[in-house]
Amino acid sequence: MPSISFVKGDKVDDNTDYRDALAVNYYAVLRPIYGEEGYMLNYYGLTDFATGQGISRGSIWVARPGLEGQYRVSGTSLLKIEDNETVTVLGTIPGTDQTSMTYSLNNLAIVAN
Repeated sequence: MPSISFVKGDKVDDNTDYRDALAVNYYAVLRPIYGEEGYMLNYYGLTDFATGQGISRGSIWVARPGLEGQYRVSGTSLLKIEDNETVTVLGTIPGTDQTSMTYSLNNLAIVAN
């Protein structure tokens, strides 16, 4: 496993000379550069939007009018996540494995083991 060095002591405040800042919203890029095996790429704007019911087992964005929104299987719950951050539990999907989802004119299909 390649090691990626983190910058230490990269922040300054009024009370200390330097303090460590943990990596937030970073993605590891495994590509040799400047003698290192990779680097961290910053993605701006990632924020916590909504809280699910457990481990995410699959999701889909449905663009069909009347069904439009994000559907997600979180834990054993089927959730619909709205733009205003409301989470509606639509039902129960038993199991622990990843799910597959698709949609048609008027239906959302979920396949789970």
